Amino acid sequence: MLLLVGGGGIPNYGDELIIRNWLTWHGSHSTAATHDLIVEGYRSRVLQSTFSDSFPRAKWSHNVRNARLAFREAGFWGALDGGLTSGRSDTRSVKSAFEQAKSAAVMHIHGGGYINQKWPSHAFVLGLAAAAHTASGTHVVATGLGLGPLSDPNAEQRRLLDQVVDSFELIEVRDEFSYEYLQRNLTGARREKIIQGLDDAFLYPVPPHESNRRTLHVSLRDDKAGEGMIERMSPEFVGAFDRHIFWACKPADTVAYAKLAKKYPFFEVAGVRQLLDTPRLGARDVMITERFHPHLMAARAGATGVFWSGSSYYDTKHGSLVALGSPFIPDGDTDFSVPEQHRASRIAVEDAANVAQKQVVGWRISNLS
Repeated sequence: MLLLVGGGGIPNYGDELIIRNWLTWHGSHSTAATHDLIVEGYRSRVLQSTFSDSFPRAKWSHNVRNARLAFREAGFWGALDGGLTSGRSDTRSVKSAFEQAKSAAVMHIHGGGYINQKWPSHAFVLGLAAAAHTASGTHVVATGLGLGPLSDPNAEQRRLLDQVVDSFELIEVRDEFSYEYLQRNLTGARREKIIQGLDDAFLYPVPPHESNRRTLHVSLRDDKAGEGMIERMSPEFVGAFDRHIFWACKPADTVAYAKLAKKYPFFEVAGVRQLLDTPRLGARDVMITERFHPHLMAARAGATGVFWSGSSYYDTKHGSLVALGSPFIPDGDTDFSVPEQHRASRIAVEDAANVAQKQVVGWRISNLS
C-alpha cells in the first residue's frame, strides 16, 4: 500500500494540483499503487469529489488530519514528538493514523508549505512517518516541502529533528530557506538526505494552450491588499485584454471575485476543478496574483505579471519563483499597466529541465515500492 499524505482536500488549487500530479505519477510508475493507494488530506469527501472520476482506484481518508488535531495546542515540536510517540498513544485517532501508516509499504508526504509554525500541528505527520518506519520498516519520503516560517530548534528539539530525519529515505524541499534551515540544524550525514529541489507542481509540464487572444488572469484573496489591487485596475488596463479570468483557488476567494465583478462584470470565474483541467495559460497573458501556485503555473507558461506578498511566508514562496527566473514583479502599489512583449523568461525556457529534475525524485520514490 502507498500512503500519500498532504494538505489538500480543503479545496485549495495548489494543494489539489500537487495531489493530482502525484496520483498520476504513482498510478503510472509505482508498483505499490497497483495494490492500494490511500490519499490523506483535510476532508476525504472533498478529495473524493475532486479526484474519484479520474482516479477510481484510490481511497480517500482524513485519519492523519484527525490525529494531528489532538496536538493543536502542542506547538510545532510538541506535535512532532506526538507523531514520534504515536505508537504508544491511547488516543483513538492517533492510534488509527499510526496503524494505517505502519501498514504502508511507502508513506509519501507531499508539499507544499503547510508544515511550519504557521500551522504547527502538521509537524505531527513527520513524526508519524518516523514512527511507522521504526515499527514496520515503512519507506518514508517527503517532496516539495516549504518549511518556513520556522524558528531554529533548541538542543532537545534538534535531537528530535535528527531522529525524524534518520527514518527518511529522502526529504526534498522547494526553497532556499527550507534547505538552509535543515542544513543548519541537522547533524552528521543526515544533511545528505536533503535535496534542494522544486515545488511538486513541477512534476508535469503546464498544459499547452494556443490562442490568439490575450488573457488577463487575476487571483486574489478576500483582504485589503486584494481590494487595493482591484481599485488599481483601470478600465484602460483591463480593456487591453481579450479575455478575463478570475482564479477562485479556494472557496473564500469567490468573495474577492464578487468585489471584482461589481467593477468588471465580464470576468469569468474558474474554480478549482476548472483550473486543474484547463488553466488556459498562454505566453502572451498577464496575471495579477496574491496566491503562489497561479504565479508558478503562469510564469512557467511564459506569461508575465505582478505578485503581492505581504508576509515573510509569501516572500519565501514568491521569491523561490523569482530565483528560478520568473519575470513577475512585486506589486508597487501603483496602477497596473500592460507590459511590453518580453523575451521568454528563464523559468519558461528551463521548464522541461525542471520537470526532468523533478521526475528524477519521482523515480526514486517509485523504485522504493
